[in-house]
Amino acid sequence: MASSRVPHVVADAGAFLKNAALQEIGDHIYTVRDVVNEIRDRPTRRRLAVLPYELLLREPKAESIQLVTDFSKKTGDYVSLSATDIKVLALAYQLEAEHVGTEHIRNEPPQKYRTTADMTKLFCPSCGNKTLKKIAVSVNEDGSLHMHFSKNPKVFNTRGLRYSLPAPQGGKHAANPHLVWDQHFPQQRVSKKARSKTDVFNPDYIAGASPFVENDIYSRAANLNIRDGAVGAGRRRMNPNASRKKGVKKK
Repeated sequence: MASSRVPHVVADAGAFLKNAALQEIGDHIYTVRDVVNEIRDRPTRRRLAVLPYELLLREPKAESIQLVTDFSKKTGDYVSLSATDIKVLALAYQLEAEHVGTEHIRNEPPQKYRTTADMTKLFCPSCGNKTLKKIAVSVNEDGSLHMHFSKNPKVFNTRGLRYSLPAPQGGKHAANPHLVWDQHFPQQRVSKKARSKTDVFNPDYIAGASPFVENDIYSRAANLNIRDGAVGAGRRRMNPNASRKKGVKKK
């Protein structure tokens, strides 16, 4: 039976903290000095002193660290990686280059966006989220499209990201922000008592004003000023972060 172990394994601090059986995973176990220095608890340091395998300490080259750093900046993961994480990734890249090669390794991260020419879309047709960004497009001499992306992150609109989302509301008159294109919203109907006033098929219906008609003033629909037949009845601003017109101060 062929062995399922791999020739080389690069371990992070999490492998030692969880007491993973690395000798059953790989033949040669590597890590960097900073990973060992990160471990402070006494039980884990005791296990490191009596490991059932040889732990090989290696430091990555400066070229490997620079390559991993540049690649993580392109993918947006650089801000969430520590210096030790960069070294562990650089060591894994260095061992892969030494024993396998770099022909199968990407030099640039893959494309993570989708394009659409429908300017009426508010939400992304691919993921359904409100992540669309309008950019300039030019046509090359061969007829291909050239999209002009800005490298400045400040050009992206951060409206709606300053405050936390409100807690979701339930009920038939909930006012939740519109987050995705297929989100369900309440129909904002009036109460049954209010609908009974204009029910012409009711045998007890009396056209015109009646001294015995009941006015619905206690239901939630009445408190929200939802009326039958009114243009735009029940419609309110669903997004509390949406821009609104500000009044001009009088001098």
